[in-house]
Amino acid sequence: MLLIFGRDVLAFWPEFIYLYPIVIVISTGYFISSFFGQADSVIEMSGLANYYIKPYFILIVIGLLIGVSLSFKLGALGMAIGFSIFEYFISTLRI
Repeated sequence: MLLIFGRDVLAFWPEFIYLYPIVIVISTGYFISSFFGQADSVIEMSGLANYYIKPYFILIVIGLLIGVSLSFKLGALGMAIGFSIFEYFISTLRI
């Protein structure tokens, strides 16, 4: 929906029109994450959350480092790309 109507929705707020690529990148990260389902809840309910604390922390740090390093060249779009990469890796960890 954002690919088709995103610019039209953001047209209500003209100062946000330039953020359309960032919205697309972040929504792509969440879209890919949605393929893996609600594994967070299952991990918590089964009592396995303690096993995932260290890998989650490592992936958070890696995602932030990628986002910050890309943001020097691409600005907010770089951080959005780093966030989307983080969402992909965290989703594959949950499998």
